[in-house]
Amino acid sequence: MSFIDIYFLLSIFVFSFYFCLISTFGFAFFIFSNRDNIKQKLDLSLILISFSIGLSFHLVYSFIMATLKIFNFYTIYLPFIVIDIFLFYYIIKKRGLQGKKLFKNFSFINIFKKIKNHLLDLIILIIIFIMLYLLQMYFIWQSVSYPACDPYFWFENIWFVHENGFLNYTLIETFPPGFTLFNASMILITDDYYLIYFFLKYIPIFLAGINILVLFVIARSIFKNKINVFFTLAIYLSFNYLSYRYQMLLPSTLATTLSFLFLLCLLKKNSITILETKGLILSGIFMTHHLYFLYYFILYFFYTIIILIKNLNFKRKNNVNPKYEKTVLIKKFFINQIYIYSIVLIMILPFLVITSIKLNSPVLNYYFSFVNPLYLFNSLNDIIKIGDFFIKIAVLLMNNFFYNGINNFILKFFERGFISSLDIFYFQTLGIGIVLIIISLFLPLNKLFKFNPKQKNMLTFIKFTLIFSILSYLFLFLLENYLNISLFSKLIYFISEFFKRYFELFAGLWALLFVLAFNFIFIYIKIKLKKLVKITRNKKKILRKLYSITFYTQIIILISFFYLSNFKRVQYFQYFSDGHTDVILFAGNYFNENPPNDGTVILLEEVEYKYNLWYTNYNLLANSKLIKIYFNFTHNLTYLMFKVYYESLNVEYTLFNINNLTESFVIDFELDFDILYHNNDDWLFAKLKL
Repeated sequence: MSFIDIYFLLSIFVFSFYFCLISTFGFAFFIFSNRDNIKQKLDLSLILISFSIGLSFHLVYSFIMATLKIFNFYTIYLPFIVIDIFLFYYIIKKRGLQGKKLFKNFSFINIFKKIKNHLLDLIILIIIFIMLYLLQMYFIWQSVSYPACDPYFWFENIWFVHENGFLNYTLIETFPPGFTLFNASMILITDDYYLIYFFLKYIPIFLAGINILVLFVIARSIFKNKINVFFTLAIYLSFNYLSYRYQMLLPSTLATTLSFLFLLCLLKKNSITILETKGLILSGIFMTHHLYFLYYFILYFFYTIIILIKNLNFKRKNNVNPKYEKTVLIKKFFINQIYIYSIVLIMILPFLVITSIKLNSPVLNYYFSFVNPLYLFNSLNDIIKIGDFFIKIAVLLMNNFFYNGINNFILKFFERGFISSLDIFYFQTLGIGIVLIIISLFLPLNKLFKFNPKQKNMLTFIKFTLIFSILSYLFLFLLENYLNISLFSKLIYFISEFFKRYFELFAGLWALLFVLAFNFIFIYIKIKLKKLVKITRNKKKILRKLYSITFYTQIIILISFFYLSNFKRVQYFQYFSDGHTDVILFAGNYFNENPPNDGTVILLEEVEYKYNLWYTNYNLLANSKLIKIYFNFTHNLTYLMFKVYYESLNVEYTLFNINNLTESFVIDFELDFDILYHNNDDWLFAKLKL
């Protein structure tokens, strides 16, 4: 077994321990918030919802512990372990037969029966997880170093909390602390530097695994045929932007996972517990990523309004007064929304208050800083520009839509005008598969598949996310090409730069639309053939088999095409060599096992400035007691020049590459320094001799 494989298995253990502990706590909340919940069947959906509840609570709780500077294994894990034990006691002793029945489900006989009854589901998940593993490891194993530069930044933050037990508030100005605390909590059970490094490299795979489980539950509730469940999950793995983002240690991966978990609530009836769960998950997204929360907040709010309008226009056959019924629906809608967002406010209030005090300024000034460029009235001059805006709108309508509308439309179509504004959908989703997803918007899916109300609501939400994204990019095209006003320059920048994150948050759900459209087309062709061709009894069986063979063959071809093409389409950015990363990891582990004194100076080789990276790989040396100083080791450097420099700075450690240095430099260097590590790429880490 290879070096990395061992750490992958250890990482699975670390994540599984955290998942079980937090899920059990979430299950405790689920029961105590409504005692009738204990009668519910313990299935995958309930386990995932329990995890989302426990995780959201844990993020807020961890933030409070970090603020009090007592973030450690005992404060973070012990209270949850105690609550979990109390839950088991409560179920067994206080709930009598119901509790005993619940735990009987975990006997070996019942587990074997459940595996037997759900063998096909289990096989589907095993195959999908193998596909996920192969796809992500293809990118992760490109190098030992992290891809891109952001993961080094997050490693430093996570390690800081792990080592010091509190947050570095200079970094909260940009990002909420949820992702940092999430990872720092899990690694509290170990102090192994290498395990932590690789665990943080593998964590996106585990979060993607939760997304797969959520999508599995949703797909299973929509499709009766198991092959379509497998089809949905495989297409999900083929989305380009998701595969690209899930290579890296990023807070958006956790925000996306929480957003997936939120979707399970759309399949549940709006009980008090589900409303509370929605509020908790939204607060978890808020604590993890501000932009993703903003997207989800806007989309969910408009989605609920659409559902309300549909319910108000629905003709009922009972004798209830329509006006009274509409009043009740509207009242219930506002009560539910106020209840959900009240929970969000209560949960995030510690973050808002404490962080505002620490930064000596309202945290929302930082939190929504990316929205500031969108303000319309920055000065009196902007008010004048509003007049220009309406003039250009009028010219646009008269000239393009009336006078020369038809001609321009045809020309723009062949020049890929509006189509060019949607090319991002092609490159960041399934490539040519996006055509089938867009077609699904115009197909009468509800009529053919006869969805129940919960399924209809889910489908409405997914379609709404796609329509909203398409309209946003068409709006961007309009701004760039017809309304070239400086007032909108920052708005254009915001959409073009930040809106692509939308594909990480929602594009995976569009796999359902892809599979639904594929099934619709196949069924439609089947129905038309039956009408055109007279089928005898003898031909029925043959045609049925032929249809099944064609159907399954097409699915296998599509899965193979989109999944395998993702290996070449997904970008991988490797900014630092493995040799450089290897020596930094050794040094990081050395300082973890041999804590330096305050003010210890380490001299590091100044790496080439490119991609605006500066020295992000040195963030792996996350010990707060170290003072990092950078020096350019050139071929013309003499050891005497180097000695004068490091002695003036009281340097105790140094890390650089000797490949470009003279042999005499190396000989003199070894007289003054003990070489602690020297790898095959000529990178070395050394300590000054006493």
